Amino acid sequence: MLFIDLFNIIYTDPETKNKYESIVNNIKVQHFLEFNTNISKQFTILISKNISYNKSYNKLKLEFHNINKNSINNDVVINVLSKIQHIINSNNIVSESDHDIVSESDPESILIEPEIEEEIKLIVSEKEYLQFHLFQNKYTENGYDNTLLKYITSFQLNIKINIIDEFNINHSKFGIFDMSDSDQLKVNSHIYNNKLLINYISDLDYYNKFFKTCSYYGGDSYDIIHEYLQDFDICDDYLLKNINKIMSGYYLNYNDVSLQIIMKLVMLSIIGDYGNTHKMLSFHNYVKETTYVNYFEYEKEYELNLYDNLLLSNLNIMCDNCDIEVLNDEYYHSDIGGDLCDTCYNKKKAKFYERIKYLKNKILSVGKNEIFKKEIIKTREFLGKKKYKLKKKSYYKLLETINKNLLEINSTQNICKICYQPLKTDIYVGSECGHCFHKSCLYMCNSKTCQLCRVDTNFVRLFL
Repeated sequence: MLFIDLFNIIYTDPETKNKYESIVNNIKVQHFLEFNTNISKQFTILISKNISYNKSYNKLKLEFHNINKNSINNDVVINVLSKIQHIINSNNIVSESDHDIVSESDPESILIEPEIEEEIKLIVSEKEYLQFHLFQNKYTENGYDNTLLKYITSFQLNIKINIIDEFNINHSKFGIFDMSDSDQLKVNSHIYNNKLLINYISDLDYYNKFFKTCSYYGGDSYDIIHEYLQDFDICDDYLLKNINKIMSGYYLNYNDVSLQIIMKLVMLSIIGDYGNTHKMLSFHNYVKETTYVNYFEYEKEYELNLYDNLLLSNLNIMCDNCDIEVLNDEYYHSDIGGDLCDTCYNKKKAKFYERIKYLKNKILSVGKNEIFKKEIIKTREFLGKKKYKLKKKSYYKLLETINKNLLEINSTQNICKICYQPLKTDIYVGSECGHCFHKSCLYMCNSKTCQLCRVDTNFVRLFL
């Protein structure tokens, strides 16, 4: 598999693309970097280039050869020395404008021959870096948006950076370490031995200590993309034009297998956006599997090499919710949300069903309200057709009793005289006497006689 098969790659400008596209397209991906594409497509790599001039702080011994042939005079010597001093004292990269430095002896600019100019650059070690800037895409309800990016880290790559054969992915000795049987047993048993180079390959702290550096400017080169460090921001022309100014990051040969191992470890640590994405997912999105299945795409016939075994055995999987290390061989994983321990997964599952229960009750409540409204309409229609002939005295007495009972509905003394419990629901009133009882209480009495005044009456439902 090739590098371009895994990642969304953007070049900052056509010149960089023309120069480096063939190199990038031919970078071989080792098996341990073969994420499934649901993971790798969560990231975008911006590719740029930059030239650095490593300034020397030691005394320089400058020699001029073939003076007559190169037409070197005193003014040129002074100009060269002045230019070197300017480069050494400067906090900026040499620009085109620096090529014309005024001599102290001659106010006019003295041109330097191209051959000599090139040697001046060599004195301050000119290096061109192919830069990989790793960004994370923002997860939204519509999936990953590769126009909204968050800066993760940078890789400064140069073919001339030293690399040992065992770590060179294009070398025949790649991955073949000369070890004694005792050393091999220590590696297999994960016993650390600082004499063995391979012990650190799964330790990101080691790479941060020996491969990562801040900008040599002496300032913070991240200032230019401050917004992308804090949150997800739009990938625009400003980012494409300024990202190459970042010189902080990991300095590697792009054939060094460490590049791919670092990328693997960094991406593993931020899948799920540091625990933010899992809050947007249901427990249905998680499957309980091993690290071998979750984060590695090995073919069945593939035999694990030393790098694979060390990475698999030394990865510490942290729960994206409680941030506690998962000690089980199997754990709940989502390519989008990251990893959950058993406890957090079960809480997410229980919360899901609590939410379902809540929504069901809300739906039932709406239904009950609709039924209640229909019952009121039926009751009104029923009462509208009924005629009760009462003497005025009896009529007023009934109204007085009902009103009295109604006033007591909201009082602390509003109780059913059968069960002596508060009258709140299923209230029935005697049509002849106006006394109120629970429907269930009247049902148990099985009588058409008021249990308070003993008057024969019909009981009808009272809606409040």
